[in-house]
Amino acid sequence: MAAEILERLFSLKGRKALVTGGYKGIGRAIAETYAEAGADVAVVARNLLGCQEAAREIAGKYGVKAVGKSLDVTDAKRVDGVVREIAGELGRIDILVNSAGIPGSEKPVLKMTDADLDEVMNVDFRGTFFVSRAVAQVMVRQKGGRIINVSSILGRIAARNMSGYCASKAAVIQLTRVMALELMRD
Repeated sequence: MAAEILERLFSLKGRKALVTGGYKGIGRAIAETYAEAGADVAVVARNLLGCQEAAREIAGKYGVKAVGKSLDVTDAKRVDGVVREIAGELGRIDILVNSAGIPGSEKPVLKMTDADLDEVMNVDFRGTFFVSRAVAQVMVRQKGGRIINVSSILGRIAARNMSGYCASKAAVIQLTRVMALELMRD
């Protein structure tokens, strides 16, 4: 009885979800949870073979449609193209989970290089921005959807030797707030 109630409360049957960083770690757990609830899922990350294997395993285990694609979230043009491909293959995108992220270099501010900062900001913030923007365009056209951005407590509090990561995650929190204000009617 409890399982039936839970299934009714948390059913994603017929929904289509895109999860960045979805072939391992937190992203994989999210993709599997959504698939278990009945959603078809697209798993994207830089590692094509990892994404394809995760998609096969998820489809086999949960009986949903699952696709795995290579995506470097820092490449805005590639993001736009892959999002279009996924929307075409799945028919729509109802849920986006931006889970792709890296911790970046653990160095004091005075030892951080431009490259160290660029790497973490490009993946954690700009990648989240690029994917959110591309998927939001799809969601506005289809008149609905949900975007979930994974941040960190370090987006709210400071930690030594984590300036790039803390700043990138704070930026994700603010991006999420701005997008909520701008897109709530859509």
